[in-house]
Amino acid sequence: MNSFWEYAAFVVNSLVFLLIGLEVQLPSLVSGAGAIAWAALAMLAARAVSVYGLLPLTNRFTAPIPFKWRHVLFWGGLRGSLSIALVLSLPTALPGREQLVVMIFGTVILSLLAQGLTISPLLKLLRLVQSDPGLGEHERLQGQLLAEAAAVAELDNLRNRGAVVEPLYQKLRAELAAAQEDLGARMASLDVDGRALERQRRRLQRHLLNEKKARLAILLREGLLSEEAYQELNLKLDKDLAGLQKEAVTN
Repeated sequence: MNSFWEYAAFVVNSLVFLLIGLEVQLPSLVSGAGAIAWAALAMLAARAVSVYGLLPLTNRFTAPIPFKWRHVLFWGGLRGSLSIALVLSLPTALPGREQLVVMIFGTVILSLLAQGLTISPLLKLLRLVQSDPGLGEHERLQGQLLAEAAAVAELDNLRNRGAVVEPLYQKLRAELAAAQEDLGARMASLDVDGRALERQRRRLQRHLLNEKKARLAILLREGLLSEEAYQELNLKLDKDLAGLQKEAVTN
């Protein structure tokens, strides 16, 4: 289901940008640069009011959002296909429609290029992204170890199906076991920062919770779980996921 809707959103976004490409010519963007600049400033001003003006109020009723993250919320308010689709839906006979289309398209371009390409440097400047070399190596080794385990499981499956002869199975199995042992020893020797391990723990917990949600959906589809029980259990998992998200933001 997720793959279907992701693909559908990709197709719709592509069609919208193709339509705007047919509507707007490059010279019109150059001639409307002043109007585009005013529209971009208005967009940023509105975003600043909503983020810096309203968040202090919402923080009284929900988990507070750290001040540094407000800068990310402000600068990360990208504009895209929705704005374009709205302006394209205006009647063609509307006075000033062409200028509005140029303004919106120019603003979207500025948003995607200026804000989109600078969000990563902003995170580093605010020190919200701190890479730990030890954790990176730990994750790479863990990925290799999981890949080796998958190879062992597939080799065992091939043996059970009679697709590999016993001498070759024993040889490959010994090679995979040696690789697993070596990777495990290298992982144990790493010195990983405690905060980095905490971030990894949250990621793993999020993955396991999503696996539980997927299993509940399968049980519901197979008729092994009632709709009422599914809704109750799924709601509890959603709350656990929201708790992990709040924990990640506050930390």
